[in-house]
Amino acid sequence: MFGGGEGGDGGGDTYSIPLVFALSKDTLDQLRDLDTASPAVRLFSEWCRRAEDEADFRGRFKCMGMIEDVESSGVPQFIAGYNGKPALVTKSGTFTRHGGRYIEFTINVDRWGYLARKGLCALTPSFPNFVLNIGFTIEGRGDDELPEALLGGVRVANLDPDRAYVLDA
Repeated sequence: MFGGGEGGDGGGDTYSIPLVFALSKDTLDQLRDLDTASPAVRLFSEWCRRAEDEADFRGRFKCMGMIEDVESSGVPQFIAGYNGKPALVTKSGTFTRHGGRYIEFTINVDRWGYLARKGLCALTPSFPNFVLNIGFTIEGRGDDELPEALLGGVRVANLDPDRAYVLDA
């Protein structure tokens, strides 16, 4: 369903949800002087520098998803227990640099572990009933990298996979 092949091999239908984020003026100002920047901005700068070549560092990209009102959403309890829990994007994440001004981070759900993929597939028919909040950050691992800060977030209401359309490649 999400990529057509075990382990992200492709070959079948898939969904893509592109999200575009821009840096705030405050973040841009901090990036100009990393000595006075917040720990989160310094960590983001380091991640941008190292993520393309270092899988371990790239794997510090963290997602947090929360279905609003999960108790009455019909989500099975074994899945609801993960609501709002952060997850690191390790093997399923790829980083691409586009010149000096743009980066792209892609999360390939088909490379997630079996149970995570099956859980997501089980939820797909219920997506139109959900309001889902998703946030992204880089995981801080030392006092000099904390507190973490939200890189970007999105609120998705009533996403209906049946209304998706095919784009020509």
